[in-house]
Amino acid sequence: QDSESAAEGYDIYLAYGSVEEGDSASIAIGHEVVQVLKKHGLKADWIGSIKERIHVPVLWQRRR
Repeated sequence: QDSESAAEGYDIYLAYGSVEEGDSASIAIGHEVVQVLKKHGLKADWIGSIKERIHVPVLWQRRR
């Protein structure tokens, strides 16, 4: 759904999580995802809470 929305001009929201119990493992994964996105030149907005997905603004360009 998110990739279809991006193709229509909307941003992407990434879900993340861990199979381990407790919030700390999922939060650590969220931080790692944001770090990798930024390392590769993408902007990532996230408040550091498991209650929010990671927001990645994109400018989708279609080839003609």
